[in-house]
Amino acid sequence: MAVLRALRPFAHREYRVLIAALAVSIFGSGMWAVAMVYEVIHLGGGPLELSLVAAAASVGLVAFVLAGGIAADRLPQRLLIIAVEGTNLAVIGTVSLLAMLGLLQLWHLAVGAFVLGVGAAFFFPAYSAILPRILLSSS
Repeated sequence: MAVLRALRPFAHREYRVLIAALAVSIFGSGMWAVAMVYEVIHLGGGPLELSLVAAAASVGLVAFVLAGGIAADRLPQRLLIIAVEGTNLAVIGTVSLLAMLGLLQLWHLAVGAFVLGVGAAFFFPAYSAILPRILLSSS
């Protein structure tokens, strides 16, 4: 019976869409981490350059997490999540295109990582705010 109760939110479309978006986002973040390592190596970088690119993501997250929390309180969370995921798609698409064209440079990866970090700073507060509302409406 507890298993059936745990699956009850999946009966609601909004919850299914949110969980699917979260799954795609987590998968994409994992793929970015793997691709970033290989691209830094491909560009001739070593541990220092990889650390700088990874640190750029952390700086973006830490610098904007307060703004992300404020935005999640004042703006529609659904729109924030859509905007963040759209921005993430644009960043990863741009970095991918630059890599395929042979134009990618280390600073592109660092800027892309920073923007993805900023996106995470807005995504997680919005996700944390919208999830209880969806769950309460589904019970």
